[in-house]
Amino acid sequence: MITIFVALVLLPAIIVVSVNVWISVRAGVTQIYDQLDSVASLKVSSINEWAIDLQSELADILARPDERWHILVTVDVRQELDLFRRTSYNRVNDAFHDVLLRTRRFDELLLLDVEGNIVLSTTARHEGATLAAHQFFSVALQHVATEPPTRFFDMDSLSIVVARPIVDDEGTTIGVIAGRTGMRWIDRIMQARVGLGETGETYLVRNDGVLLTPIRAGLPIGSRLESDTSHFIEANGSGMREHVDKYIDTDVVGVKQALPDLGMLLIAQRDLSESLSPTMTALGISLAVTSLAVLAAIMLGIILTRHITKPLSELTRSATRISNGQLDVIVSADGSAEINRLTEAFNTMTVRLRKVIEDLQLSDKQQRDLMDNTSSLIDMKDLQGRYVFVNRAFEEAFDFNEARLLGKTAEQMFPAAIATQIRLGDSEVVASGSLVEREEVITQADGDHTYLSVRFPLKTARGEIYAVCGIATDITARKRQEEELQRLRNYLANIIDSMPSILIGVDSDGRVTQWNREVEHVSGIPNKQAIGQQLQEILPRLESEMDRVFTAIKTRTQQKDLRRPIAEGHETRYEDITIYPLIANGVEGAVIRIDDVTERQRIEEMMIQSEKMLSTGGLAAGMAHEINNPLGGIMQTSEVLIQRLTSDLPANQRSADAIGVRLADIHAYMEQRGIPRMLDTVRDSCRRAAAIVDNMLSFARRSDAIFVACNLRRLVDQTIQLCRTDYDLKKHYDFKKITVDIDCDDDLPEIECEPQKVQQVLLNVLKNGAQAMQEKLIQSLGGKPSKDETAQFWVKLTADKEASMVRIEIRDNGPGMSDETRKRVFEPFFTTKPPGLGTGLGLSVSYFIVTENLGGTMSVESQPGQGTTFIIQLPFKREPTH
Repeated sequence: MITIFVALVLLPAIIVVSVNVWISVRAGVTQIYDQLDSVASLKVSSINEWAIDLQSELADILARPDERWHILVTVDVRQELDLFRRTSYNRVNDAFHDVLLRTRRFDELLLLDVEGNIVLSTTARHEGATLAAHQFFSVALQHVATEPPTRFFDMDSLSIVVARPIVDDEGTTIGVIAGRTGMRWIDRIMQARVGLGETGETYLVRNDGVLLTPIRAGLPIGSRLESDTSHFIEANGSGMREHVDKYIDTDVVGVKQALPDLGMLLIAQRDLSESLSPTMTALGISLAVTSLAVLAAIMLGIILTRHITKPLSELTRSATRISNGQLDVIVSADGSAEINRLTEAFNTMTVRLRKVIEDLQLSDKQQRDLMDNTSSLIDMKDLQGRYVFVNRAFEEAFDFNEARLLGKTAEQMFPAAIATQIRLGDSEVVASGSLVEREEVITQADGDHTYLSVRFPLKTARGEIYAVCGIATDITARKRQEEELQRLRNYLANIIDSMPSILIGVDSDGRVTQWNREVEHVSGIPNKQAIGQQLQEILPRLESEMDRVFTAIKTRTQQKDLRRPIAEGHETRYEDITIYPLIANGVEGAVIRIDDVTERQRIEEMMIQSEKMLSTGGLAAGMAHEINNPLGGIMQTSEVLIQRLTSDLPANQRSADAIGVRLADIHAYMEQRGIPRMLDTVRDSCRRAAAIVDNMLSFARRSDAIFVACNLRRLVDQTIQLCRTDYDLKKHYDFKKITVDIDCDDDLPEIECEPQKVQQVLLNVLKNGAQAMQEKLIQSLGGKPSKDETAQFWVKLTADKEASMVRIEIRDNGPGMSDETRKRVFEPFFTTKPPGLGTGLGLSVSYFIVTENLGGTMSVESQPGQGTTFIIQLPFKREPTH
């Protein structure tokens, strides 16, 4: 009996130990491969994300509208863009350097033309070189490309180049934008030792076998692997597991994963002895324990067989019933004292076990209720990625029943994209051994949802990871609210930046809180530099307004400073400053709005001047009517005198006979004294005066913007005749002494215009020219002008039938103008005359009349000492301006 019992105990023990050894070794090797795969996958994922970030950065550069145009101009080889290329080059160069400083991702940014020549580089010495022979260039002309680690230019270290095509608005590739970066970012990833133990290592090789990162074998970077490590790069698959007999005199196991976009392989390996050390230790302990258990079993078998077989059988049957769930079993004490004590202990253990199980069931139910009633998605997976628990929210989110999901992996239950995302997150937790938090986008039946996912490892008392737990909170609504809030902020910022007014926000201490694009343009200070600064320090011109700013904040009343003059060079500009108090989020402050009202000020002054001119015109018209009355009497009397003194009318003869005077003697006396000639002179003078008055009435008459057919030659003659009445005794100035030569085309057509406005323009030009020529004569002779010195106008009237325009050229032999004066001659209020002698409105009003009212053009040509020529072009036909 004892022999059979011992045989029955030893045989299963030997079989169990043998199987356990085989399974443990196999499981140990599989586990190390899995661990190395996890480490390799995590690093491959990190490298790929880094490469994607590089490509995204290049895409962001090309997507900026304000820089894209300058990039296109810089790489475009068309000669017509040469004028802009230097400006665009500087703009792009500054933007590239800003990207280098801001992101720290690249060591160098380059622009290449379609021939592969470097037209711009942040490393200036590389400009002019060609990269056409490099692999990335030919690919980048079609789509995004990445050059595997290679030595570029004269550098000793390896670099990776990413590139994208530059496509113009017509879809034609005109160049390539590229970024070069060193291996430092990859080195940081490769230097992480989580999951590698003491002897593990990871390294990178190019597809052609060139070593890219350091290895224990001590080979230099850039050398080709032809030694014991070459076996890892012979296969073309994306992954491989292999056991190497000798590597630096040590057996190793390793895995390989490919990075096809970067043309590299990642190899992770570890010494076999270290990998199996925990397994072998556990096996030794297991064998020792098993041996002790066998010996104890033999001894107990003998005792049991001889003394307590029956009581133990009863205990065994009771234990079986308890294991089947019958926790109310009570074993009767019927045996030796030791058996009775064992029985009592067994019964006590059964009662306690029943209580513990009930407590565990209650606790499990409470925990289950808690997790099922939370809105977050909770899941737990073992180290093989199999689900061991999901809560109700998880089931509802993916329409899975827990019973269907348990024991399955993510790859078996979800689409490939979601499964890969879950697997990478779990691998990162296992590799790091700590909590990992990230945002994840998961596609569900009702669309994409954004989750804030928290994954963390579950560990045993010894600190070993046995499962991964995930808690995901749906933040889709919050993300949408944040996006909408950001969109509204961008919209408001665009509105503020699109306003032509200067808008500046300040807090109660006078520090800038808002700085729109218009003030950036005016001040030259960018928004980032202005925010948080004292307003009076960065914009001293507003220092005098700070009292109003603080008053507006304190009293919460609007403050204004209208028509504030600002000196800019030789010009005075005007601006309206309005300060609005505000309270936002409990922070007091003010908004300062500045509008340039220079043009409005000038227009108002022009309107005032125009009203004055209209008043003057009305006064001139009234005076002309008053002059007409005595002038008519003089003309009528002169006609009567001529009739009564020089003609042989019967009435004249009778009057002469009545007083005894011969009419012939009277005629002879008058001829002798030149009286008929004097009377003719009086009559002619009266006619000229009447014509002048008529011209004044025509010029002063208000116009209702009625366009009529007009003989331009006749209008010029009338204007010149009106000018001849201009005389200044003190300055010895008389327009009648100015020679005017008129050259007119024989077939000059009539034009539709407002004659009074055309006459006003001609009058302004002629009077300005006459005064300038008079001042020249006086200055050249130091006083009264000489009779030999003459002032002269040349007026030329021609027709351009193709353009349907009449051209009026008025040239004088005056002093001319400097280039600076010529450019400003049509500006309102600009005058070269001393204060009080000119308003500076004559030529600006003329320019306004020609361009706005008459639909023509007006320009001036002049050089100092060479006279001045005004060129006026008027259309044959012109619709009235409403």
